[in-house]
Amino acid sequence: IFLAELPDKTMFASLAMGTRMRPLYVWFGTSSAFVVHVAIAVGAGSLIGLLPDWIVKLVSASLFAFGAFMLLRGSGGDDDEDTEVKTVTGFWPVYTTAFMAVFISEWGDLTQITTANLAASNGTWSTA
Repeated sequence: IFLAELPDKTMFASLAMGTRMRPLYVWFGTSSAFVVHVAIAVGAGSLIGLLPDWIVKLVSASLFAFGAFMLLRGSGGDDDEDTEVKTVTGFWPVYTTAFMAVFISEWGDLTQITTANLAASNGTWSTA
């Protein structure tokens, strides 16, 4: 899982935040977001491993179809909005910004799904 995270988009986001904010604060925020994501993925994978196979296949197919529908539908909106850039300082604002940036961008990512699959097939403690 670690090797799959290296070229990920969150690495570049963390690098960019580290150049504008205190790097140690960014590291704490991103690290704790990854810990929460792994805990969620391992917990979800352990629960998925308890379900019957046909339910997992049905839910997976439904989520895949919903994702395809959302991609085909598109947003239809204009993304050219003027936004004012604010400087974030202090531990808690930087920590929260880094945590939320990684937490939101990693939600449903390939590595989270892979972690859940490993937990479903190999068990909780060997995956964590």
